[in-house]
Amino acid sequence: MTPRSEKIRSAAAAIFFLVVTVALFKFEIRLGDRSGGAPRDIQLGVALETIFCAIYFALKATSVMGRMRALRLSQVLAIVFSLPLILLNLFLAYVVQQSSYESLNTRLLFGVVVLVSLTIPTVFLIRHAFGVFQTRAEQIVGPERGEPLT
Repeated sequence: MTPRSEKIRSAAAAIFFLVVTVALFKFEIRLGDRSGGAPRDIQLGVALETIFCAIYFALKATSVMGRMRALRLSQVLAIVFSLPLILLNLFLAYVVQQSSYESLNTRLLFGVVVLVSLTIPTVFLIRHAFGVFQTRAEQIVGPERGEPLT
C-alpha cells in the first residue's frame, strides 16, 4: 500500500469515528435523564473509545508531525484514555457481580455486552500503548536473548 493511499484510508477512518462519536452524543442528548446507571456508563466508554480512534487515525493521516512523534502521542493518548475505561470496566464488573437479584440470563447478557463493548477495546488500547514500547526495546536490544541488532 502506498503512503498516500494509507493516509486516505486513515483520514476516512478518522471521519467515520468522528461521525460515530457525534451520533453517540446526539443519542445521549435525546435520552436525557431517562436512562441512567450502567447503560449510560457503557455509552460513555464507547464514546471514549471512538474519540481515541478518531484522534489516532487523524494523527496517522496528517503529516504535520513526524511518524514517530505521532506514534508517541497516540501511545500517550492510549494510556490517558485507557485509565477511565479500566475504571468503568471495574465498576461494571462490580455491578454485574452485585446483581444477584437479576436472572442468570440477564447477568450473562449484560456481562457479554460489557466484555464486547468495553473490555476488549480497552485491552487493545493498553496493547497499543505498551506494545509499541516493547517493539522499540526489541529494536535496541534485539529480538531474542538480548542479541544486539547488526
